[in-house]
Amino acid sequence: MNVRIMDKARTLLLVAVMLTAALTPMLSGANDEQLRETDSVMYTVVSTSGDVYLDEGGMGWYEICLDEVPDGVVVITPTSDNSAVSVDPAYLKFSKLNWDECEYFEVAVSEDGDASDTMATISHTIDGTDTIFASSTIADVMVEAYDFDPDMDGDDIPDEDDSDMDGDGVDNDEDDFPEDGNESLDTDGDGIGNNADADDDGDGYSDSDESTDCGDATDSLDDEDMPLDTDGDGVCDELDSDDDNDMVNDTDDFAPLDDSEQYDTDGDGVGDNADWDAYDSNESADSDGDGVGDNADWDADDSNESADSDGDGVGDNNDVFPMDSSEDSDTDGDGVGDNADFAPEDAS
Repeated sequence: MNVRIMDKARTLLLVAVMLTAALTPMLSGANDEQLRETDSVMYTVVSTSGDVYLDEGGMGWYEICLDEVPDGVVVITPTSDNSAVSVDPAYLKFSKLNWDECEYFEVAVSEDGDASDTMATISHTIDGTDTIFASSTIADVMVEAYDFDPDMDGDDIPDEDDSDMDGDGVDNDEDDFPEDGNESLDTDGDGIGNNADADDDGDGYSDSDESTDCGDATDSLDDEDMPLDTDGDGVCDELDSDDDNDMVNDTDDFAPLDDSEQYDTDGDGVGDNADWDAYDSNESADSDGDGVGDNADWDADDSNESADSDGDGVGDNNDVFPMDSSEDSDTDGDGVGDNADFAPEDAS
């Protein structure tokens, strides 16, 4: 073999070995960015203009760009993972003639029935006859479409379609405050919800007085039924065995709500402490204080008179003849009653 040909072959082999040695560490240890800075066709880039932000029912767009001339046709096809998000056209085609001009996909987002933002991921595939971009990948494009339907309770149901727009568990048509999640009932109709109203039933008694002692919240909603704590001992009357705290059990107490009365010995309906004669069921008072009960007292309002023995209408103390119904006075003092005395003013 010709010596010159041999030398030339050795030189070419050496160059090939050196190139291989130089490229091997780069391919195994270099990062993507470094590799893209080389002229290797394996790392050719297809770039996008970034994510898309718009309103539901609106349209947006993003660009697709090639970083170098292809050796054939590059076909890029988008795919949306959300049926509410569509991309047009169905694909983009690049060739040697138009590769240096970025093309764009138009994104459209339809409105839906919820009140939440619409999200989507658009991925891409690369096809065609080109070999330069055959191993390239395209970053996903994220789509976020904002929903501006009012949604008071954040349940993703628009208020206009939500049967419970404030999310308090009470339907709008039964809720006195359909737009206030803290209130649903206004028992007394004063415009203040029961949770904020200190007197839910508007009866003039605070809810705490009506319900706390008994632990019965329903009474605070009933303006005709207020549980009392007569003796103020912290136990409401309906649960208290001694409502007036007079040390006598209610079942044995003549007046269980009056701590000044416990018994009615004579059964005349007047407690012993207030009864003028606790042992006489016919007498309970002596209004004029003359020692004769009102029922037996001829004049219960006159302490000087308590009887009219002869029934002539003049009390015994003022009747000169208390046992003679025909006489009650003797003006001249002659011992003859005026009615029978010929000269009642002449003692002679």
